[in-house]
Amino acid sequence: FFRTMADQPSGTLPEGVRRSARAVMEALSASSEPLVSIDEEAMAKEIKDNMSVYDKPASVGDSWTKWKYHFSDPKKEDLTCQYVLLLDALNFCFWPLQGYEYEHLAGGLKHVAITSPQKLEAKSLASITSSTLEAWLLHDFPKEMTNRSIPSLHERTRLVREVGHVLIEHFKGKASNLIRAAKGSASRLAALVAQYFPGFRDHCIFRGMQVSFFKRAQIFAGDIYGAFEGKGLGALEGVSDLTCFADYRVPQLLSHLKIMKYSKKLADAIDRKQQIAPGSEEEVAIRAATIMAVEMMRGMLSKAGKNVTAVQLDWSLWESGEADLDKLPPHHRTLTIYY
Repeated sequence: FFRTMADQPSGTLPEGVRRSARAVMEALSASSEPLVSIDEEAMAKEIKDNMSVYDKPASVGDSWTKWKYHFSDPKKEDLTCQYVLLLDALNFCFWPLQGYEYEHLAGGLKHVAITSPQKLEAKSLASITSSTLEAWLLHDFPKEMTNRSIPSLHERTRLVREVGHVLIEHFKGKASNLIRAAKGSASRLAALVAQYFPGFRDHCIFRGMQVSFFKRAQIFAGDIYGAFEGKGLGALEGVSDLTCFADYRVPQLLSHLKIMKYSKKLADAIDRKQQIAPGSEEEVAIRAATIMAVEMMRGMLSKAGKNVTAVQLDWSLWESGEADLDKLPPHHRTLTIYY
């Protein structure tokens, strides 16, 4: 299966994600009180009331490079690619450490890329220790925070070592060669990442169906495009084919906007910050609804003459959520390596 993932006869990886999300939502709709539903009236109102936000979303390149905690240098292609792959290998599950956010991960790795670029070489990643990785990830985290234990540290260490070993075995130690192997296709790059790196294989079983989300594999393709502003190694076709990246910030905002609605039991569990098991019906439903809600928003905007990609919408919603974090209700909490 994984040997042929990059050339699936049934369609591209993003198409498979959309099919999965659609199938989950169709299964849920048969219930009198579905776990998660999408309110189209609330969606239409949100778009109408805030058309200026959705009318001209920032380009993928602008959204990525404007954040100062990101590292990118077109003159250092290999280093930039190593940084982005490592960033997306570790881009998951910050919530167990209060106050820790994506910016701390990205900024900590940026410090390593600038001060000790040789440490991002594959041979170094393949033998990294937990203590070294923890020091990297805590570099930009405020020293005054009393709890400074990186969540799932041993698992993160394993995934970084996996990145190093796979790059050495299949790509001559360089993430840039992985990107070149995609031959300028964003969806093929996402598929190659899922094919070669087990830690990126974000899928599960829902009511007997294999369901795929591939959040971090897709965001890697989007990040490479963004880091290089769509030029050079970042000149990837089909970025518009990628789906939104089903995590916890976007559904948190969509729930706040009343676009995504949870059953009373699920809403209570989220409000009480109860953990939701990875692969459970509740978690799969939230992620599937997130993808379909963004697709439906794209459809509404298209009818209004606005051509917006799922990635642009995802990043617009994510940035809105980050900006209003203190005003938002709790997000769902799932201990996972996938987001």
